[in-house]
Amino acid sequence: MCEMSDTDKSVLLARARGWSSIGDTIFTPKRPSGLYSSFKNFYDPANMALAWDTHIWAIYDSPFGIEYLSWMLHKSFLAKKDAQHLWLDKILELAIDAGLVEVNDAD
Repeated sequence: MCEMSDTDKSVLLARARGWSSIGDTIFTPKRPSGLYSSFKNFYDPANMALAWDTHIWAIYDSPFGIEYLSWMLHKSFLAKKDAQHLWLDKILELAIDAGLVEVNDAD
């Protein structure tokens, strides 16, 4: 995968999940309150909950869940920050391979 900023990769991950974005601001689906949440970077350690949610999506709801789970099981002894980046990069790679997004979609 070519070099992209964490923000650009976040936009692609959001689009792979079916979420919307305007520029580099990502909007999660409506909450039960009817409000949207917005953020810019899945990779920010402060957004570990979003990274974890994407990790769970990759396992259970993505078309590549088994492949991701198999890969992930060999990467289970990492520091949180390292795991967050590694997991998200692998999910993005698999999403691109599955045709959910294209690299130029971040533009």
